[in-house]
Amino acid sequence: MEYRENAEAEGPYRYWMTCLSGAGLGNRSKRQLLDCYKSPSAVYRARKEELDKLGFLRQREVDALIFQRGSWDLREEYERFLEADMGLVTLDMEGYPANLRMLHDAPFGLFFRGRISSGVSSGSSRLAAVVGSRTPSAYGKRVAEDLSAILTDYHYQIVSGMARGIDGIAQTSCLDTGGQTIAVLGCGADIVYPKENWILYDRIVEAGCLFSEYPPQTAPLSRHFPARNRIISGLASVVLVIEARRRSGSLITADFALEQGKDVYTLPGRITDPMSAGCNELLHQGAAQPITDYDQLIDDLELIAGMGHFQPREDLRRLPPLTREQEKLYQCLDFYPMDLDQLAKRSELDYLQAVRVLTELCDLGIAVDSSHNQFLKLR
Repeated sequence: MEYRENAEAEGPYRYWMTCLSGAGLGNRSKRQLLDCYKSPSAVYRARKEELDKLGFLRQREVDALIFQRGSWDLREEYERFLEADMGLVTLDMEGYPANLRMLHDAPFGLFFRGRISSGVSSGSSRLAAVVGSRTPSAYGKRVAEDLSAILTDYHYQIVSGMARGIDGIAQTSCLDTGGQTIAVLGCGADIVYPKENWILYDRIVEAGCLFSEYPPQTAPLSRHFPARNRIISGLASVVLVIEARRRSGSLITADFALEQGKDVYTLPGRITDPMSAGCNELLHQGAAQPITDYDQLIDDLELIAGMGHFQPREDLRRLPPLTREQEKLYQCLDFYPMDLDQLAKRSELDYLQAVRVLTELCDLGIAVDSSHNQFLKLR
């Protein structure tokens, strides 16, 4: 297991647990706290009145950190971490994935099982995300298997979410072809989800890496998965969508990829097939290139790989000019879905104002309605 020894040698390693896992603390706030206090142990010991005066923490973040400190037994959490046989790599460690460092909201730290390859850490590895429906057609399954095998032959590592359906099929095909694959989980890295993928889970630990920004024993809650998807797209230099409904996690991954300046390819489907509606919509919007020929796709990817690993365009990092109302509501959004009523209350806008402003933010490409009036920001 790489990097654990380095982390433990720092001494106050268990304090990372609170810094990483503080409910309600954003990644930027965590980094600012460490910049201010210089060590996780100092953050842990900071008094409430000190935290209140910092200026960059919201009151709910201060309250969350104080609550976390009072409710956690650090020794118990640290022992649980050791028993889970996993590592932890943070932004200031050498092993942190290079492609993620460039994200606007890079994960503050990642728990992992398996091994982080030097290519992933340096950014020299070819990483392709393959995502899609949990209930694919026979055609979708065949394409996911064939495409992953071909990419593996060309020395690409497959990145996905280990979900049932396309994700698991693609990663299994990669391993069957002798390749390495990376799974990003929406639960603790010590939890097999879905349970039927336990064989795949064990194989990835042996010949790849499992990542999670959530601490051990974190349950696979639905609100974790949209944020997880930004890590899948962030790790990869290209995202391939194989069958997706009009509203699906795969399209959220594609949205994140586009915001990050990544290339997106998708599999065209029949206009009468709901499972292809999302893919066809990406093509209609000009947001993705069609996968119509394996050789042509590989030729395209070889051109991308020849340009070196992904470098984000600066214009994608900056927000467009926002009105006062837009800025107010945008500051209430997170990378986790929040319902419309909750956003209206937090932003102190009335319901109709919130609907209008959220529509404007979605049109600007900096927010998305992930499902049934559940909104999240894209950068």
